[in-house]
Amino acid sequence: MASPFHSRFGKVVRKISDRIDEYEAAVVDRYNAAGESLTQTHSRIKDKLNSHEQKLSYRIEHCEAAIVNGYASVGEHLTHTQERLKDKLNSQERKLAEKASHLLSKPGVPKMLAPLRDKLSGECLTAECDTGSKSTDGSQKAIMDQCSDATPVSETSTLSENTFSEFHTDDETINKARIPREKVTVQEFISRGAFGKVFKGTYNGQTVAVKTMADVEVFIKEIKMAATMNHPNIVQFVGVAWNEREDFCCVMEYIDGGDLRGLMDKYEEEKHSTGFDETKIKIALQVAHALAYLHSRDVPVIDRDLKSKNILLNEALGAKLTDFGVSRERADRAMTADVGTSLWMAPEVMIGNAYDEKADMFSFGVVLSELSVHSIPYSHAKLRPGTSQQLSPLVILHRVATGTLSVEFSEAGPREIVTLGLACVSMDPTKRPTAAEAMRVLHAALMQAVSH
Repeated sequence: MASPFHSRFGKVVRKISDRIDEYEAAVVDRYNAAGESLTQTHSRIKDKLNSHEQKLSYRIEHCEAAIVNGYASVGEHLTHTQERLKDKLNSQERKLAEKASHLLSKPGVPKMLAPLRDKLSGECLTAECDTGSKSTDGSQKAIMDQCSDATPVSETSTLSENTFSEFHTDDETINKARIPREKVTVQEFISRGAFGKVFKGTYNGQTVAVKTMADVEVFIKEIKMAATMNHPNIVQFVGVAWNEREDFCCVMEYIDGGDLRGLMDKYEEEKHSTGFDETKIKIALQVAHALAYLHSRDVPVIDRDLKSKNILLNEALGAKLTDFGVSRERADRAMTADVGTSLWMAPEVMIGNAYDEKADMFSFGVVLSELSVHSIPYSHAKLRPGTSQQLSPLVILHRVATGTLSVEFSEAGPREIVTLGLACVSMDPTKRPTAAEAMRVLHAALMQAVSH
């Protein structure tokens, strides 16, 4: 039998043990509660951080867009101001020439101005000797010639026309391409190109496209290039016509099916299937043919403005390239930017680095993307995920130039064309295919599409 002492001691031990269990349970509960609180606090902090991060990202993108849009606005304003000043200067020059012609037609005035004419002639000769180039423009020459008794006023009454004719009579390409201006009619406005406007018109009763441009010197370069081209997938050059500088125009083949961008807009509206069907592959192949022709000339020509708006389509959806306003023959020296249309432009052109024919292949890759998904390039890029707010064009340019944004392709394939398109828009120009290589891929894809 246990002694009273042992019995009492056992009760005390059990009570102590029960108390310990109670304290332990209480401590555990408190720790659990604290743990839950810490977990909730951590979750709230994480949510707040994510919220602040999203707000900060939005503000950065918003500021970025505002800055680049501000630069764009300033650039456009300066361009417009420059154009207005140039127009005013040309207008004032014409008015001055008319006033001078009227003044010099009065009896006795040429003799009064003879000393001034001699002085001007001497200064011009001195400047010519110093610089090795002629510094007298058409207006000064006309005024000085009229100051001489030996120059009849009637010979200089059509200053604008004579100045233009003298400027171009030695250009064999332009002279051979000249057609009678009176046989060219200008009718309805069609579109605005890189440097000029395009109208529907007629020549010898045939429907043609008539292009006009304010900057005749730049226009001449485009015409001389177009006049030497002969390819079924390039709009045919008809001729150049003028009576005066102001009515100078280029006559081209008229294509009646609109442009590729218009067709893609129609496809997008009608929910046409994405990917590449036989029609799209044919269009892509014809564009590649035209590029291969340009790039394989004795002196390769770089289009520099390849885009869906410059790919015209006939009624049978045959493709032809047009608008060579910024095209250039590749020289040995490196060419740099200031050309082309931004959304189709290669990164190296955007940032002003040297470029070659592979810049056209980047633009071709962007066109392949349009054929694949129908939408405007980079329209899938949004200001914030899950919103419909578009990025500004200049933000898009920045991201394309830095390799953080690229065009998209449909998963509908064919896979080999998608692979071709992705290779074309590679940041590294050396990894882009040539036009001839693109032709081979597209021809094989077309044969496969036709056989199915």
